[in-house]
Amino acid sequence: MFLNKRLDTNAWNYSISPTNFYALNGKVATQAQAERMIQEHFYNPQEFWGDYIMPSIARNDPGYTGRDYWKGAIWAPMNFLVYLGFRNYDLPKARKDLARKSSDLLLKNWESKGQVLENYHAETGEYPGYRSEYFYHWGALLGMINMIEYGFMPPTEQQLQLIQ
Repeated sequence: MFLNKRLDTNAWNYSISPTNFYALNGKVATQAQAERMIQEHFYNPQEFWGDYIMPSIARNDPGYTGRDYWKGAIWAPMNFLVYLGFRNYDLPKARKDLARKSSDLLLKNWESKGQVLENYHAETGEYPGYRSEYFYHWGALLGMINMIEYGFMPPTEQQLQLIQ
C-alpha cells in the first residue's frame, strides 16, 4: 500500500484510508501492485469492504467510529477519486463493485428520505448523526461513478482529452 506522508514533519502515516488508493490516479503502481492493494485492502472487511464503502479510515483503525468526519464516515469525493484510480488499471470487478455499492448508498437515502448526504455512516449507510448536511452537492458523485462505469456519461479521461 502506498502510505501518506505528512509534509510538515516528513513522517509517514501508517493509518490506512481511501487516500492510500490515490496513488493509482498517478499511475505509480504496477498492475500487480494495484491488484494486491485491491485484494489485501479494498476487499478486506476489516478495512474497507462491507455493506457500505469506503469509510474515510479503515474499520480496524483505533480511531474508527464509522460516523465522525474523518474517523470512518463515507464521503462521495473519496469514493469518486478511488474509482478514477481504479480506471487506470485492469480492475473490472473492483470498479463494478465500487460503482454498485456507491450507487446503492446514494439511492438508499434518496429513495427513503429524499436526501443526498454530505457524508454517510459507514455501518448504517444513513445520516451519521451530526456534522453532515442532508442535501449536499458532492454526494451526487456516488451516482456519477455508476453512470461512468456503465457508459451513461463519458469517462473523465475522455472529457479531459476534449478540453485539450
